[in-house]
Amino acid sequence: MEKQNKLIIFDCDGVLVDSEPLSNRTIAGQMQDLGIPMTEAEAIKLFAGGSLANVRDYAQKMTGQDIPEDFEDVYRTRSYELFRKELQAVPGIKEILENLPNIRCVASNGPIPKMELNLNLTGLTHFFDGKLFSAYEVGHWKPDPRLFLHAAKTMGFENKDCIVIEDSDHGIHAAKAAGMQVFGYAGRTPREKLTSAGAEVFEDMRELKGLLGF
Repeated sequence: MEKQNKLIIFDCDGVLVDSEPLSNRTIAGQMQDLGIPMTEAEAIKLFAGGSLANVRDYAQKMTGQDIPEDFEDVYRTRSYELFRKELQAVPGIKEILENLPNIRCVASNGPIPKMELNLNLTGLTHFFDGKLFSAYEVGHWKPDPRLFLHAAKTMGFENKDCIVIEDSDHGIHAAKAAGMQVFGYAGRTPREKLTSAGAEVFEDMRELKGLLGF
């Protein structure tokens, strides 16, 4: 019963929606446009769970040139087109959300419009009742803990009473720094990477039922 009194904070990309391959396919394409050879798999390895600012910094370092000002606009346009065509919910997450007794919210490095689009496309919007928190709101991106701290405070929970569900080392480091328990979903992320970051790792979303005690 104790865990059912806690706030569950879900990351969005890779935890609720299977967007990382599509996002990083877009990034790889933009890198290629800039003359930087990159595959989708390489982009995932480099950028999954991070911020778009990190992508820009990498591109600038590799080219030694200023990156076009419309880089993010191009990324949003291309990735949103892919989301509308191909995006799916993470396998098993709908069943978890349908039965989860806890209060829950989403805290993502992505902007609110992206979360709204992706949750709507995958039929997950109603599970969160608008309780979406973005790093763009606080001006700090994971692994900085301030997004999680902001979400907890706004939702009316102590940090110790929050459980974070993440799929990246950036998110796990942020949750640990915020003093929150964290479970790492190794859906597309190597298990050892999440373990090394300090998470209790699971590989099937259905395992959350036992981990969260409901």
